[in-house]
Amino acid sequence: MAKGFMIGVEGRAAGIVVEERGGFRFFASGDVFRQADRRLYRRVGDAERSLRDLWRAQASGHKQGPIGA
Repeated sequence: MAKGFMIGVEGRAAGIVVEERGGFRFFASGDVFRQADRRLYRRVGDAERSLRDLWRAQASGHKQGPIGA
């Protein structure tokens, strides 16, 4: 039976990882984490770190405002 885990970042549901051969496949729950959708991670912790980094990168980009603002 496959194992699955929900991953949250900063209180937001990022998505789930499901165990498969070779690691854990990530399925994004929304657009914020779409860039990582269906990516295979070796460990759940690797997915969590990657998604936190993605969140931080996007959050810092949003502080700059839209292009042309």
